[in-house]
Amino acid sequence: MPFQGRSLGGSLKQRTSFHPPASVYVGAVTPEYEAAILQCTANRFSVSSESTIKTAVSHWEPFAVEHGIPTFIPNGDPNRGGIAASFAIFLAKKKLAYGTIQGYIWGWEQHHMNRGHHSPLDNVQDWARWMRALEVQIYTPSEPTEMVPFQLLVRSLLCVDRAIFWMVRTACAMLMLFYTMSRSEYPVPKTHDGQNNFDPEQHCRQCDLRACNGYIEWAFGKIKQDRLGKRLKGGKREWKPVGNATGVMSMVFWVDLYLQMRPKNDDMESAFFVREDGTPLLYHDLLEDMRKLFLLVDGVTEQNVKRLGLHGLRVLGYNAGKAAMGEEVAALQGGWFSDCHTTYSRETLNSILAMAQQMATKAATAGVPKQPMDGDEPILPDLFSDTTQIITPPAVQQTQPPARPTLPEITSERRGTESKRYRVYFVEGRSYRSLKQAKLACSTHYFASLGYSLK
Repeated sequence: MPFQGRSLGGSLKQRTSFHPPASVYVGAVTPEYEAAILQCTANRFSVSSESTIKTAVSHWEPFAVEHGIPTFIPNGDPNRGGIAASFAIFLAKKKLAYGTIQGYIWGWEQHHMNRGHHSPLDNVQDWARWMRALEVQIYTPSEPTEMVPFQLLVRSLLCVDRAIFWMVRTACAMLMLFYTMSRSEYPVPKTHDGQNNFDPEQHCRQCDLRACNGYIEWAFGKIKQDRLGKRLKGGKREWKPVGNATGVMSMVFWVDLYLQMRPKNDDMESAFFVREDGTPLLYHDLLEDMRKLFLLVDGVTEQNVKRLGLHGLRVLGYNAGKAAMGEEVAALQGGWFSDCHTTYSRETLNSILAMAQQMATKAATAGVPKQPMDGDEPILPDLFSDTTQIITPPAVQQTQPPARPTLPEITSERRGTESKRYRVYFVEGRSYRSLKQAKLACSTHYFASLGYSLK
């Protein structure tokens, strides 16, 4: 017969059924072990989760002090459900989105558990039902997903004063979102500190732009749907090539102009899109700047621009690319790696690079079909039908930028003996053993000539 306290079957359910509840936070044999147990719990989260917890605590502690509540709710406190609901309403009054409130409540629970307390929501039986009621009360529509009209994008670019930094920066960011069809959270963070601040693994850095064989590539990291970056190959960022187009639709033109005006920073891991003082540009900054540009277009009103968000540029890019090159090529732009020449044919790469000009021309001449989620009333009633406005913008409306430098010439010569010959490549007087190294040197020299460090 088993000794006292031993379960017959050995299952977890049978063992615990004979004894009162216990916790790993109670009964550590020494203070050192107690500290180690807490440390083990506190270190189980990722950096982003730690940021959520920290931000939740920054809301909770002033709330607790104001109402005379202990900063750590005692285990089993009969008022814990009402306290948690009051805290949720306190967050809702700050006009936070429901999903954000959910995240902060989770962080508030984990803050208690990290310090050896039970979750205040343990056995609060009506919590889920009450939160659904709160969601109904505070629901507001998410950021608009209506497609940005192509003619509005072009006309806003024609209104850019090329001597004003924020306008040039916005034009560069809008075209990047349009051509790469990237998610709107990629270019810039939402905050400068706390949750959703600049994340080098997610947001656009200085080192995420490069020139390659005459075209531009942007590197994309993890996304909110894939926080662990499982979709990346070997942990490397995904490089998306963008071919060049003419006139105001030229990605190269706006990148060059932005780099000339951007505050210099030798830290290549820092944010690519920045404010005038060099701090990272924020999501709401970019959204407001885009809408301000749209308002410069004749016939556009405040009510019109409130229907448009940054995601609308991605919708426009996909539909314009699909109309110009077909769905397969447009979809490929969402998953291209620079080392995929062994997977995709050279013809496919050529299609990707040709897509920029063709999607701009196609959208200008034939328009892009209205999408199901678009508003009933058109923002601009007339469609573009004159591609010359794209190719040759009126010079009188803007100050002409300085001439762009050209790539240095690559020369070569054969060396060695008759039995062993090899070719050496030269760029600006320096020698390189391979054509790939020489082309890389050309790109480096090109961006350095703009005063942009690639260290």
